[in-house]
This record gives sequence, structure tokens and C-alpha cells, in this order.
Amino acid sequence: MAALSGGGRRMVVWLVAAGLAVMFVSSIAYRMQNPSRTVALKQRQAPTQSMMGGEQDMEAMREMMRAMQENPDDPDVNLQLAGRFLEMGAYEQAATFAQNVLNVRPGDARAMNLYAVALFQQGSHQASAEAFQQLLDMGGENVMAHYNLGVLYKYYLDQPERAVGHFQRAMEMNPEERVKQMLRKELSGEDG
Repeated sequence: MAALSGGGRRMVVWLVAAGLAVMFVSSIAYRMQNPSRTVALKQRQAPTQSMMGGEQDMEAMREMMRAMQENPDDPDVNLQLAGRFLEMGAYEQAATFAQNVLNVRPGDARAMNLYAVALFQQGSHQASAEAFQQLLDMGGENVMAHYNLGVLYKYYLDQPERAVGHFQRAMEMNPEERVKQMLRKELSGEDG
């Protein structure tokens, strides 16, 4: 049992390290492709602010890694890592950490949402729709889950009639104005 626990810890540390490497490489690639933007950003932002943000992010990741070494099954740390990896575009890792939370807390709405989004980003549209439906089945009203299901059914799963039902239900929930505009556009049949 201890060997499995150590192996699991090594895997988590490896995944976090891989995520950091992805961030570093993508940052360098972006700067190489957009050198003028890099200079402009440096001119607009004080170096101490820029450095502090990066140092704070790295310290936060180090702290999460330490917490994972102590308790790899900690749902709160797994949830934080799922969110971080989703932001970084490391969707497979995001899905893994969100699933870790759902294994411990099956009714965690935030974890289910992160999981559904990560699945969508990986191109697993049917699985994403199922996860968003599970999120709705957990109870409570979720405008964005209805909207996302509508998008999935309309554009990816070829079920436009189901899409309309979700768009209408989201509109009935009186969402904020920005979401209302998106819903009106979908319900009016406008493309793009």
C-alpha cells in the first residue's frame, strides 16, 4: 500500500512539473512569435509588479505541490490544480484532478463544471454533455451549464431541438445581460 501511495505522489508531482514546463515553453514560444507585444508589456507594467505576479504564482504552485505530497487525495488542492491546469490549457491534467475531487466528493459542482469544460476542450463532446447534465442533475440552477449544453447540442452533437430547450431554460433563469445577449443570439438563429 505504501508503494502505491508513493507512486501516486510521484505521479502528481510529475503532473504538476509537466504543467509548469508547458507554461514555461508556451510563454517562450509566444514571446518569440510576438516580440513587439513583449516589449510593450514591459513598458506598460512596472517590473516589480510583473515579477511579483510570477513569483506569487510559482510560490502558489510550490505550496500546492507540498500539500499534494502530504495528502494526494486532498479534494481542495486537487480542485485548485484542476483550475490551474485548465487555465494553462493542460486539459487532460485538469480533467484528472477534477475527477480526483469527484471520486472523493461526487456532488462537487465546481469540480463537475471543471471536468465538463476540460472534456469539451479535449474534443470529448458527448462526455462533456453528459458531465454538464450531471451538473444540472446535482440540483440548483446553473445558467451556464444550460448554455454550454445548448452549444454542445447545437454545434457538436447535431441535436438542435435539445439545444433550444437549454437556451430557453437558461433565458428563463434571468441571467446577467451579457449572457442574455448570447442566448438571444443563439435563439434567433444568428451564426457567429
